[in-house]
Amino acid sequence: TFVNAFAHVPLCNPSRACTLTGKFFHNIKATGRPQNAAHVRMDAVHDRSFAVDFAAAGYATGLFGKYANAMPRGFVPRGWDSWMAHGNDGTYLGPTFQTKNVEGVPDAFGEGERWAAPADAYST
Repeated sequence: TFVNAFAHVPLCNPSRACTLTGKFFHNIKATGRPQNAAHVRMDAVHDRSFAVDFAAAGYATGLFGKYANAMPRGFVPRGWDSWMAHGNDGTYLGPTFQTKNVEGVPDAFGEGERWAAPADAYST
């Protein structure tokens, strides 16, 4: 039980970026950029998430769910062996995903490619 836990940045994308990289927001923030990534330098997240270190240490890594508000286009970020990331289409019922190396699911991570979950599936 956590009795005294805090989110460094109480916003979706910046909070996820801090969790993925282990860095405080002031170390990965962007200035003077479009706000679709909520002021996060997403290249810093794509290139230096904890998955890079885990993969280098020999662990199998996978991301299943929402990665970030600014999804990579046409590639899977470094360090992830398996990838099934929410496709940012804004739907939670019957969502679409970017996928790579997920058993039973075709790869779909190229520009504009998405794998559609069954219509009654739910994902947040």
